[in-house]
Amino acid sequence: LMIQSMFEPGLASVWSALLGFEGCEFYLQHWPELDGKTFREAVFSFEAAIPIGVLRADTGEVQINPHDQFKLGPSDELIVIAEDDDTYAPGRIWGAESGTLVPLKSEETEA
Repeated sequence: LMIQSMFEPGLASVWSALLGFEGCEFYLQHWPELDGKTFREAVFSFEAAIPIGVLRADTGEVQINPHDQFKLGPSDELIVIAEDDDTYAPGRIWGAESGTLVPLKSEETEA
C-alpha cells in the first residue's frame, strides 16, 4: 500500500479515510429482505451506504464488486461502506434508467 500510494498522489488519504477510525467504515450485515435480490438491487436500495461486495454464507467466499445480476443467497452478508452501523438500512429499491431514478421492474410501486 505504501509503495502504491507513492505513485498515486492522494491515494494515501483515501486509504486513511477508509481504514481509519474517523468517517466511514466497512460493515458486514445480512439483510433478509434482500435475499434473492440482485447485487444491483442491493446497491440501489441504500441511501446512506455503498454496497461494495458480498460475503457468501455457504462458502465463506468474499466477492468484491460482483456483477449486477449476482443473486444474494440466504444468509449472505453485504459488505458496505457507511458512516456508522446504525445509519443505514435498505429501503425502496431504485434503479438508474435514462438518467433518472425510477423503481426497478422487480420492485412493486407504492400507491
